[in-house]
Amino acid sequence: MLNKIMLASAFVLFAMSSADAADLDIDGIKSIQQSINNGEIKPYLEVKPVSGESRTVRMYYATFCPYSQQYLNFFKNLALTGQEATHMQFEITPVLNQKDGMSYALAYAGVRRFYPNKIFQFVRASIVGRQTGDLDPSQWKDIDAIGKSIGIPERISIVIHKNKDVLAKDVLRLSAVQQGLKITNTPSIAVAGTYIATPEITGGRGEDFSKLVNGLISMVNY
Repeated sequence: MLNKIMLASAFVLFAMSSADAADLDIDGIKSIQQSINNGEIKPYLEVKPVSGESRTVRMYYATFCPYSQQYLNFFKNLALTGQEATHMQFEITPVLNQKDGMSYALAYAGVRRFYPNKIFQFVRASIVGRQTGDLDPSQWKDIDAIGKSIGIPERISIVIHKNKDVLAKDVLRLSAVQQGLKITNTPSIAVAGTYIATPEITGGRGEDFSKLVNGLISMVNY
């Protein structure tokens, strides 16, 4: 797998024309540009296509990741503009991890299934609550507090209890997709179940990351 420096270089060159790269007097630039032209280097990660994800764009987050909070509005705006234009499904999805625990994964699945119009509010409240230290999204009492704060009319823990079998299957599906995409960093955006972009690839430059993600979406819709 390409290291992060090579990927960052690949992205910069991806946005440039071959003529621009040829003008740069830097050792190795021309050979990297040639590799990009030949398809040997890509400014994103690529995995074997995950079944059922060909029309989905997913942003993966973790409640304790400050960069996840930073990119929430970016993804929300991307979903608002992209869903109608591309007819793809845009999902914001937690990375299943030990710190948030299975209770949070089930809570997310419950909100996603039964209150989908509340999912961004749930994610934002989870991240803010964790990072300010006010709430622990791995604890049921705090999960219920998050639900109440965003206007869900019943306790999320009760929703889970009443629907535990179907929600357990939803979490197993999320786990399978995460493993198939080989998601290890947050935030990550997975496009069409095969292309993965992270802000690290663009050196944390938001504008470049936006161009990369939109480019991947356009590529799968070409």
